[in-house]
Amino acid sequence: MPSWGRSSAGVGRTGTFLSQLGTTRRTERARLQTDYNRALRVVAEIDAARTTMSWDSA
Repeated sequence: MPSWGRSSAGVGRTGTFLSQLGTTRRTERARLQTDYNRALRVVAEIDAARTTMSWDSA
């Protein structure tokens, strides 16, 4: 498994955690949501780069 693969598994758990935060934790949820969105973008960019590399090396 590539090193980023372990991180992508954590992204799913983070989404579950965020959905369970109550309304009393708005500030924390907003901060964590920003981090979560960034993690999703990073994983998507890695996947896109990996796909591009696979096509280039074929």
